[in-house]
Amino acid sequence: MLELAPLEQTKPYQEGRQDMIFRMVIHKFGEVTPELREQVSNMKSEELGDLAEAILDFTRVDDLQSWFQDRQSC
Repeated sequence: MLELAPLEQTKPYQEGRQDMIFRMVIHKFGEVTPELREQVSNMKSEELGDLAEAILDFTRVDDLQSWFQDRQSC
């Protein structure tokens, strides 16, 4: 019998979450840098959810950069 992967693990779901992150960043800060695009593209679905929630609290693009630096040091 064919077993289906959970929705959160499918490529279209992942790409949709990434697209939403990019839209949130563009709306809030005006641009998506190539570095950010690469970092987001390498994130797992759960991490994308964490980032989406964090973006709501960011007031400067520096907050976004700090978030990534904090995640790398863990």
